[in-house]
Amino acid sequence: MKTKITFFCSLAIVVLSFLFQSCKKDETPADAEKLIGTYSVHDIVTGASAGTYDYDVTVTQSSTDKNNIIIKGFGGWTTAEITATASDGSITIASQESIAAGGNISGSGTYDKTSFALTHISWTGTYTGGATDNGNATYTKK
Repeated sequence: MKTKITFFCSLAIVVLSFLFQSCKKDETPADAEKLIGTYSVHDIVTGASAGTYDYDVTVTQSSTDKNNIIIKGFGGWTTAEITATASDGSITIASQESIAAGGNISGSGTYDKTSFALTHISWTGTYTGGATDNGNATYTKK
């Protein structure tokens, strides 16, 4: 009888150790992952390409940095893909070359930390030949 009790106690310890080992805390997704989606953009541009532009962009999470988003269609250039960092309600676009835009793009913006939707991005485009644009874009998640 004592052997059976020892066996079942040992078996229970082994089973419980597997259960506790497989229970680990889920990681909270990065803000960038929560910003994924399609957005309507209303962009007021001053400078070389002055005007008001309405277009859609698609936001995806970077496959190489979980804190980065990729904005496809940025600035209304259908083939433009701009990388931005999302952190604590702020968007940062470090200066980067955009072949589609024909120069360098940089900027900053905000997103709503409750609904996790982009809200605004101000950007500057400096193009080959010296022309410059400044955009003030309002984003609405679809």
